[in-house]
Amino acid sequence: MCFAATHDTELTKLLGDSYQNMHFKETITDNELHFDYKIKAGVCTSGNAIKLLEIMGFSKELIQNSVDRIQLYKGTGGWY
Repeated sequence: MCFAATHDTELTKLLGDSYQNMHFKETITDNELHFDYKIKAGVCTSGNAIKLLEIMGFSKELIQNSVDRIQLYKGTGGWY
């Protein structure tokens, strides 16, 4: 048995045939991240990493670049 955590969407696709994807549900309230700690089957579809960048005060340019890259990956399956 192996437990691993990632917010790398690509890893969940690459390893999906070999491993069972599971996730927790998260919410962000008042700039704080909260997990329900109830294991759910499947890949998590709600990303929180970019929202955390905003909360932590990273530049708008970096945040927009991150949004653009993930949208490209979701649309094409590639990062470039």
